[in-house]
Amino acid sequence: MRTATLQNQGQARVRRTASKKSNSFIKLTFSILSAFIVYQTFISVMGLIG
Repeated sequence: MRTATLQNQGQARVRRTASKKSNSFIKLTFSILSAFIVYQTFISVMGLIG
């Protein structure tokens, strides 16, 4: 009985860690994407001005 509870806790912990990792990965991807979009917009605006 105790081992089953420990296994469930371990699985929950692993799942929580995995979701945390995926969340940070999504945030990282989103920040890189937004920085790239800002960079592209800046380049095009400078091209229009210059």
